[in-house]
Amino acid sequence: MKKIILKNKLVYIFFFYIIFSYFISNNVNLSPETKILNSINWIVSFLFFTSFIFYCIKNNKNPIEFLVYSFVFILFLNLILFSLNVSRSELSLVLGDAILLKNIFAISINRVSFFFGPESPNHMAIFIAMYSPLVFVLKNKSLRYFVLIGILLSLLLIDSRMSIVALFFSILLYFPFKKLKLNFVTKVVIVLTPLFVAILLGVLPLIQSMTSFDLISRDSEDITTANSRTLIWTSVIDNIATLNFNTIFGAGEYGNLTYSSSADYLYLFDNYANAVKSVHNTYLQMILDKGYVFLILFYALLLSLANTLIKNKDDVNIQIYTVTIIVFLISGTTEVIIGSYYFTIIFTILMLHMYINAKYNNLVIQNENKNTRNKL
Repeated sequence: MKKIILKNKLVYIFFFYIIFSYFISNNVNLSPETKILNSINWIVSFLFFTSFIFYCIKNNKNPIEFLVYSFVFILFLNLILFSLNVSRSELSLVLGDAILLKNIFAISINRVSFFFGPESPNHMAIFIAMYSPLVFVLKNKSLRYFVLIGILLSLLLIDSRMSIVALFFSILLYFPFKKLKLNFVTKVVIVLTPLFVAILLGVLPLIQSMTSFDLISRDSEDITTANSRTLIWTSVIDNIATLNFNTIFGAGEYGNLTYSSSADYLYLFDNYANAVKSVHNTYLQMILDKGYVFLILFYALLLSLANTLIKNKDDVNIQIYTVTIIVFLISGTTEVIIGSYYFTIIFTILMLHMYINAKYNNLVIQNENKNTRNKL
């Protein structure tokens, strides 16, 4: 257990900084009670997940397999409930048409917000997209294909375009893994992912006038869909351009609300019952909520994980885990998925990090010791 903790010290630093950030926060939108409750949520969740990891490693079990079975249960439970007309129907009415089903299959239906899972359909879609590659951890091939059909149907019903794009792009990267060096692919993803925001700033406002995007464009692509993100990001970038206490250490969750400029875009979401208050970008929200210190810590954690992936690049499971991590990184460019916004997503990544470090670093050490003995 001590060795596992030492090998995953960055995960523990990452976790303690999150708790620390609540108590240094000067965000007037967070009451003392909210800070305490969020801290307790993090502590309880972290203790549960780490205990589960320790148990699985001690008993030579794969915790990811347990997570996938839980995911499969929730996935099909939601689909069954949807078939019985049980979902968050009041939210679906606000979300509008599922454009992919409408434009590809001529099926007119409102976007679905499943009964079990996060209130945000986009977070649910990211959750499903992230777990899609992990389905291949399952040993039963028939079950895999059955689950993949359920995943495809769910993503079409939720109609979150970025999650589908992220999953598609990540699967395309899976095949070069066998020919290209994983360290090259990983470094490219790590460097280019944050720059993806800059590309989106230029591309999203053009969707309305680009006929080639008609298939995935919502009716008129109005301001409350893609274009709103560009408005938010432009406002936020001005806020984080200056170094001060808030930008270095963060202003607490929904840190963007501490800036008066948030009034420039919050009015757009009145129809969403004030459910949308984040900046729709994980990397920008990390700076606003936890500061540049946290962003640097996140990248240190990411590079540590990438180093372990590189050392074990020929392992099939490592390739599967890498696709999931890439889905996470790409999805973070248009949604906030680190913090208390949706625990399951970030804890999946932390569990992957801890399990991969604990298992595969041991394998590397064992192989090095074996090679040393052979030489002697």
